Amino acid sequence: MGLLKHSGFWKPRVLTCSALHNQSIDTVWETICEYRDAAIERGALESKRASQNLSWMRQLVNELLLRSLRTHPGVREALPAIEKRVQNAEVTPLAAALEVIERARS
Repeated sequence: MGLLKHSGFWKPRVLTCSALHNQSIDTVWETICEYRDAAIERGALESKRASQNLSWMRQLVNELLLRSLRTHPGVREALPAIEKRVQNAEVTPLAAALEVIERARS
């Protein structure tokens, strides 16, 4: 996820606070704002968002392709038998995957 990685523009600080005793909450908030300002100034937030968007798009493509395969009549009908052949080591996973793709194409 990369939450703890930084591009070198920020050195994380160790702060203590207590919401229960209302101690140093302002300091923590100021530090959060400083980080955000530094990240915006250096384009880190924009870069991170672009990277996240690309990752989300790829994940969605994978999910949509799988859904499309699973709902394809030819694949849906043949999939249990193909999976059984993989489990029984009668066919390699790659060969089975290629068979599923080929059924989806026809």
